[in-house]
Amino acid sequence: MLDLVAADPAADHTLTSMALRAGVSTRHLTRLCREQLGMTATRFVERSRIEVAQRLLTGGVPVTATAQASGFGSDETMRRAFLRHLSITPTAYRERFSTTHRLFSQGRPAWGD
Repeated sequence: MLDLVAADPAADHTLTSMALRAGVSTRHLTRLCREQLGMTATRFVERSRIEVAQRLLTGGVPVTATAQASGFGSDETMRRAFLRHLSITPTAYRERFSTTHRLFSQGRPAWGD
């Protein structure tokens, strides 16, 4: 299940669909996730999607494309998840951590004149 989420974060990763793929009940999957991951399956999926979104944003991918590719579906859903987990919006995250943005925001490389 963990590999499936990482391989395709935009896929249907509801608790029911993951339980069906794993061949267990939703209740059992919930127990397994709490025991093995220390969090719910839903929280694991959201955190996995945030990690993908972080990589895409720092790589220069636009916010809307990042939201779609990482499985959030909309900018607003991704923004809420970022605020909930990272206390920063996706746009602010990209501005703060994007190498390309930092290097060329002044019209010249940041490493010198």
